Amino acid sequence: MVRFRHVCAVLCFPAIAAFAHQSADRQPSGGPPPAAAPQADTATQPLDIVVVGRRPAGNGASPKAPPRCVKRSGDPADLIRVTTARTSQRVIVPDRNGILRLREDREQISGPDWQRAGTGLGQYVFRVPEDGGLMCIGAAKRKPDGWGQLRRIVKTTKDMRGRYVHFSTLVAARDTKLIRFWAAIGASGARVTGGDTNQAPLGGTFGWRQADVIVGPVP
Repeated sequence: MVRFRHVCAVLCFPAIAAFAHQSADRQPSGGPPPAAAPQADTATQPLDIVVVGRRPAGNGASPKAPPRCVKRSGDPADLIRVTTARTSQRVIVPDRNGILRLREDREQISGPDWQRAGTGLGQYVFRVPEDGGLMCIGAAKRKPDGWGQLRRIVKTTKDMRGRYVHFSTLVAARDTKLIRFWAAIGASGARVTGGDTNQAPLGGTFGWRQADVIVGPVP
C-alpha cells in the first residue's frame, strides 16, 4: 500500500511551538527548498497540501514568541488517559467504530485526522483547532524526556504519482530544544524520504518564520 506521510514533530524542553498552515503553490518566500530535496520540473509541479488556517495577525509580523499552548475545549483526544512517564512510541487514533484509542504506533492510516504520537504524550499539551486558528504543542511538565508530534497519514491518489509534494507552514516557538517538520511516502522498507527541516534545525525562541518540505517523486 502506498502511503503519504506528513509529520509535524516537536521535541522540546518547557516550550511551545505554534503552527499556521498554508497551501504551497509558489516558491517559498524564505529562499529555495532544502538542498537535499529534489526539484520538480515544469511537467511535475508540486501538489498542494492544503490545511485550512489563518495567517497570524499582522500578515505574518514577527512577535518575540507565541503565547503558551492551551488545550482546545472539548477536544476528545484530551479524554484519553495517558501517562506522564516516557513510554514506547504510541499514538491516539480512532478504532473501527470511530472511538479514539491509545495504541502502539504502527503508523495507522486515519486520513485527514491529526494524530498525536510520540514517547511522551502525557508530557505535552496539544491543540488542534476546528476554526482555522493556530495549532500548537507545548510542554506540560518542566523537563519532558519524551517527544510528541502531530501528524497525518493518508493514502496517495493517482494524480500524485510521479510528482513532488510541497508542504509549507509558518512556525513560531518559545524555549524549544528542537522543532521538526518532515515528510515521507511509502511503507516501511520502501520509503521515499524528502524535505526535513533538520537540515537547518529549528529551535529556541523566535517569531513567525516559514518552513518548507518537499518529497517525491511519489511512486
